[in-house]
Amino acid sequence: MAEQDHTVTKDLLHRIFDYKDGNLYWKDDRGANKVAGSIAGYKDPKGYVIIVLNKIHYRAHRLIYIMFNGYTNQLIDHINGDKLVASMAREKYHGKFANHG
Repeated sequence: MAEQDHTVTKDLLHRIFDYKDGNLYWKDDRGANKVAGSIAGYKDPKGYVIIVLNKIHYRAHRLIYIMFNGYTNQLIDHINGDKLVASMAREKYHGKFANHG
């Protein structure tokens, strides 16, 4: 996972995605599997939604956090533990025992 990539900014994410109901949706077509209006990402074997930007894999909940709060190098986790629920209201900073975001 990308942990130190500062090229992903709030502004960039707002240009690329729409956020609704805990999901990110592509605003524009970006290839065969990235069609405007479709939910971005895929579910990895650990249950996280992964979104690929510029050949870098990001967990969707981290992108949602950055989209509304800006970049952080802090670990981000889901308050309720549900890896598929990425509501911006459910994100919070965690200490060293959190899942990497």
